[in-house]
Amino acid sequence: MSRTFYVETRKSIHDIQARVRSLAEVHGGLVSTHGMGGSFTCKGFEGTYAIEDGQTRVTISAKPFYLSWSIIETKLKTIL
Repeated sequence: MSRTFYVETRKSIHDIQARVRSLAEVHGGLVSTHGMGGSFTCKGFEGTYAIEDGQTRVTISAKPFYLSWSIIETKLKTIL
């Protein structure tokens, strides 16, 4: 079951993509960027993201079963 989160951001697309790539590298993940978004996979997580109108839309399509959606949402807000 996937879930989509919307996080307000004031950062540029370049800054967000650099942050996502950096986190993926540190944790052994992969990121593919294209245009105003991309996809990622890392430690049981899979998903996509897109930046539009001051918001980052993150859709998580797979996650570790032991992490709640609320914990994931809180972490996304600190990352973005």
